[in-house]
Amino acid sequence: MKNLVKPFIGLRPHPDHVTQVIAPPYDVVDRLQAKQLAHDNPYSFLHISKPEINLADTIDEHDPQVYACGEQWLQHLRDEGILLRDSQPAYYIYRILSGSHVQTGVLGTLSVAAYRDGKIAKHELTRPAKVSGRVQLTQALQTQISPVLLTYRDQGELETWLANQIQQQPPLYQVTDYQDVTHQLWSIDQPQQRDALDVLLQQIPQLYIADGHHRCACADEVYRQDDRATNAYFLAAMFPASQLQILSYHRLINGIASFDPATFLQQLTAQFGVQRLDSPQPPTQANLPIMYLAGHWYQLQCQLPTVTQDPVAQLPITLLHQQIIEPLLGITDPRVDPRIDFCGGQQPLLEIAHLINQGKAQIFFGVAPTSIDQLLSVADAGALMPPKSTWFAPKLVDGFVSYETFS
Repeated sequence: MKNLVKPFIGLRPHPDHVTQVIAPPYDVVDRLQAKQLAHDNPYSFLHISKPEINLADTIDEHDPQVYACGEQWLQHLRDEGILLRDSQPAYYIYRILSGSHVQTGVLGTLSVAAYRDGKIAKHELTRPAKVSGRVQLTQALQTQISPVLLTYRDQGELETWLANQIQQQPPLYQVTDYQDVTHQLWSIDQPQQRDALDVLLQQIPQLYIADGHHRCACADEVYRQDDRATNAYFLAAMFPASQLQILSYHRLINGIASFDPATFLQQLTAQFGVQRLDSPQPPTQANLPIMYLAGHWYQLQCQLPTVTQDPVAQLPITLLHQQIIEPLLGITDPRVDPRIDFCGGQQPLLEIAHLINQGKAQIFFGVAPTSIDQLLSVADAGALMPPKSTWFAPKLVDGFVSYETFS
């Protein structure tokens, strides 16, 4: 598709302050965690991506003054020379190293029209409240600050080209985040190189949303409300599928009225295999989720699907939702039901148990991770996974490169 992707003029940290600026994505830390990470650091990008941390805890995160505060912090960092605007459009090579894991991709801007036409395939529905909040912040900032993570089936020539480029010059930045993950960035801004990369990117037959359905929906809505040319594209990072790493995305249940753990355990035992565990092990099979309930760990044995042609039916999270969460707990729409929450696979299981023992939730369900092949198959079929079916790690950082949309 012509003009699927375009280079852009990036807004980037001053090299002397990049370590202070970069921050975890806004949606992987809560208000308290963001406050702690940004404490005594006036340059943290969290002041922009989660501006509620600068206001009283009594102020709702969707209050209009939150968005105004974010815009003020962004302008402040521009005025102070902490964030600098590049002089010409560029693509950016983005490389992430976490232990032995390495992934190398491209930052660019992607067409909203391509998203609407299915050229950028999705596999999950979104939660309306989350989209609305990001729309309002994006409109206040007139800047896209969190890249969507996209993937594609490996192209070979593109990956080889990127590998050759990073061998020829040192990165603009090499910085390690608070989770000991290293992030590197190169700028492809010379016309000959930029055009060569552009040709390779336009040849990608299909892109898939890996992480960032709400950010895509936000960009779509912003463009619907304001169709200026700059809003026709959104910030995204594209990585080949073989280099992405997916962890589990677990479930926490709380607020079930008159919930009785013993009765619930009896219901499970009557329908499924239930084995008590001395200690938890991360699940690896789709039909064998684990559960923490009333101070004990259990392994459950769900029924395997009989319809093998349906890619969604094979997912670990589908078995859990359809066989346990929906019929036994009455949670039928996890997008909007406040009784269900989500927990990324990087959090240690014993730490989760400690939180539940403190009354943070009634039940924890752990599932095996969705594979990248399953994600692509679901998207190719035009189907949808349950919300929060994939936890990609390591995460991109906010503040590395932003895309200004004001004219």
